[in-house]
Amino acid sequence: MSNDFDVCILGHGVISSQLVNQLSSENKTVLVVTENLSNDNFQENVTFISRAIFLKKAQSMIFGNVVCSLRLDYLSEELFIKLILGATLRNTPNLILMSSGSVYGETLLPVTEEVMARPESTYAKSRLNAEEIVLRVVPPSTKLVILRISNVYGHPDLEDFVNQSWRSHYESRHQTVYQSGLIYRDFIHIDDLIQAICILLVRSHVDRDIFNISTGISLSAEEVLEIVQDLQAKGNVEIVSASKPLGILDRSILDSSKAINALSWVPRDPKQGITEYYRRLSSKSFE
Repeated sequence: MSNDFDVCILGHGVISSQLVNQLSSENKTVLVVTENLSNDNFQENVTFISRAIFLKKAQSMIFGNVVCSLRLDYLSEELFIKLILGATLRNTPNLILMSSGSVYGETLLPVTEEVMARPESTYAKSRLNAEEIVLRVVPPSTKLVILRISNVYGHPDLEDFVNQSWRSHYESRHQTVYQSGLIYRDFIHIDDLIQAICILLVRSHVDRDIFNISTGISLSAEEVLEIVQDLQAKGNVEIVSASKPLGILDRSILDSSKAINALSWVPRDPKQGITEYYRRLSSKSFE
């Protein structure tokens, strides 16, 4: 195993998997630190190792960039810190931390990065805690960027409202919505998120900054259901309205103008993007 990698990715979920695919297609050497090791993980130029092995060997490895998708609601603070330091203490890499736009709490208007974070749910609080830990522990020589990401769609393995709505129609079962569908979010296509990350991986001058990765365009749950209803020929699906659970925000909309301007990056319109995604799903069996 080589000890020199273009990118080290801490954590491996749907988004990280798509990032790995993109980096591999660009002939980047990638190290993925994950507990989800399997025979299906083999890719050219990509090495998968466990957290335990990484912590033993990290001091002999060199990384040009580190992308962290680890979540503090899934692992301890102690292990989180060890993994972050393992990736940054010996190196002076660019570190990208994937966080969440939910850290802002309720947003009456699209919020900029200067707005104070007011997390309401346990998940949002864990995301903000991860930001604060990384800001505190990474060496000053590490260039750090935090991405506060809105609601990601565009891949069938995501457990998001866009996929839930499609499955309800495809399987002809009811769809539960909160507040009669008047819950507002902005949505970001997974390919646009990956593009933003890849741009940042080569922007070494960006340091100690936060970017909202979103479209800034509000869509209600009702509007998402209308899109799938228009495209799905199986007929109407019963919509069941329910009171929203504690921690579910009425509105979560991010202002993405800073990232758009700084990165020369243009995310697709969410209504158009969701429509195109549903059309692709309707052209084949959905598992």
